[in-house]
Amino acid sequence: ALERLQFIPFVFLSGLLAPLSAFPPEVRAFAQWTPFPYLIDFPARVLAGQPVDLMAGFGAQLVWIALLLPLVLLLWRAGVRRYSAMGA
Repeated sequence: ALERLQFIPFVFLSGLLAPLSAFPPEVRAFAQWTPFPYLIDFPARVLAGQPVDLMAGFGAQLVWIALLLPLVLLLWRAGVRRYSAMGA
C-alpha cells in the first residue's frame, strides 16, 4: 500500500511524466526538496549532456540516502519480525 501511495508523487515529481523544466517554477522548487527528481530527472539530464550541477545532485542523493536508509531498515526489520512464512 505504501508503494502505491508513493507512485503518484513519483510519476509527477521525478520527471517521468514530463520534464521538470515544463512545470511552473513553484512546482519545480517543491520537487527539488523531494527525493523524486534525483531518480529520473537528474540522471536523464546528465546522460543527455544538459548543464547540471553534479556535486549538488550527487550530494542531494547522498542526503536522501542518509535520511531514508535508517527508516527503510527499521521498517524492514519490523515487517520481517511480524511476518514469517516457510523458509523466511
